Amino acid sequence: MKKLFNLTTCLFIIFLLQTSIVADDVISIHDTSGLSSEEVQNIAQDSDNAESRKTIKKQTTSNNGAWEQLAPTPERYDWIELKSSEWLKGEFKVMYEEELEFDSKELDLLTLDFEDIKQIRTHRIVTVRLLVEDENSSGLFGLHHTAIEVTGILRLNDQKVIIIRGDGNLEFQRKQIVSIVYGGNREAEYWSGKFNIGVDVQTGNTEKLDYSTIAKVQRRTSKTQLKLDYLGNISYINETETINNHRFNESFNVFTTRHFYYTPLFSEFFSDKYQNIHSQYTFGIGIGYVIVDSRRVNWSVTGGPAVVLTKYSTVEEGRDDSIKTGALELSTSYDVEINKKIDFIFSYKLTLTEKNAGSYKHHIVTALENELTSWLDIDLTVIWDYTLYPEPNEDATIPEKSDLQFLVSFGVDF
Repeated sequence: MKKLFNLTTCLFIIFLLQTSIVADDVISIHDTSGLSSEEVQNIAQDSDNAESRKTIKKQTTSNNGAWEQLAPTPERYDWIELKSSEWLKGEFKVMYEEELEFDSKELDLLTLDFEDIKQIRTHRIVTVRLLVEDENSSGLFGLHHTAIEVTGILRLNDQKVIIIRGDGNLEFQRKQIVSIVYGGNREAEYWSGKFNIGVDVQTGNTEKLDYSTIAKVQRRTSKTQLKLDYLGNISYINETETINNHRFNESFNVFTTRHFYYTPLFSEFFSDKYQNIHSQYTFGIGIGYVIVDSRRVNWSVTGGPAVVLTKYSTVEEGRDDSIKTGALELSTSYDVEINKKIDFIFSYKLTLTEKNAGSYKHHIVTALENELTSWLDIDLTVIWDYTLYPEPNEDATIPEKSDLQFLVSFGVDF
């Protein structure tokens, strides 16, 4: 374990140095024409009119009268076409994480799945962030991708995206798009999260109060992912505390391809006086792979060496109440959209350490998230914590190996 600890320390320093080098740099491709936004809009309209004349000529020649194939020319509004061939007029807001926001002239603000969008035709200038993969780069394991940002008038269809600018058009594949943004604070578009709270109150012969808190915050860009999670539970029966535990997790992932990433730092703080753990800190590094990344399913696996620092609340006489040990941590996360209203989430984390630190531990979370409104969920969550060799208390009693919790909570997405 000492060798593992020394190896972990060295790798940790190396990865921190790499992180400083591979920060989330984005190459911005600027319009060098010097034209104003209005002049670029005029160029886009001329291009649309020329395309319409070609379509009309083709349809007239074929004599099929298929006028519905003509796309509207954005002159005052942005337009989107759904896969059902319906056109919506309004104001494009943002596309991020496969969801598009569009303020329809008649239907107000809509949130749509990006895969359900057939075309986007903007009147105003937007910024498109794309990924360009480079297998010949000197990145980690020879795999790397570059994030670029291009500003211009957007024309998007099933396969490609054209960005109209004063110095010429740029064309990319639709699958390369990470995000599309118009105006506002773009930094805010990278953040998302959810806050849950559950309360159970019982009065009468037994006075009982349970409350739990779950918080998840994520910042995702084209190259990095920062995840912050918190889980806390407190319970009283007849004014006597029976449960008090807190778990805070952090991970920072750097993507070298769309699926492969490394983690220069993951960490956890855990405290549970009824498991005889006053405080436990875990620091580690790892590598991971996104097995599935689609609109409905996200499945990833991560693993790597770690260091665990544990301080016990009480110990038997003659035993040290603080220990430091190397560890190996493996985890997987699976998230599937069952339907438009229900998501299923499963996460499993395994930690292997020395016997005096528990030897084998796992933390499993299974949840059903049920959407009540566009911003409010009711969630059913089952949590199972297990330690193979719990540390005995000072009176030689041994805490239970398993802790099982069932939580019902209300969640707010943001």
